[in-house]
Amino acid sequence: YSIADRITSMVERVGLDEPVCMTGGVAKNLGVVKALEENLEIKINIPDEPQITGALGAAYLAQNLH
Repeated sequence: YSIADRITSMVERVGLDEPVCMTGGVAKNLGVVKALEENLEIKINIPDEPQITGALGAAYLAQNLH
């Protein structure tokens, strides 16, 4: 998966701290997740609904605006 290779390259430049959680729609692609886990030699945690985490965060922040 080329996206896993690109992400791996970026992570190798900036580093990471564990635990690692992956969000967004790509997190539902188990092939990409597995490739990243193998490339980075880590376990990646995936929330139950990774595709909506951004929307949940936005809603949480918005409720504090008014």
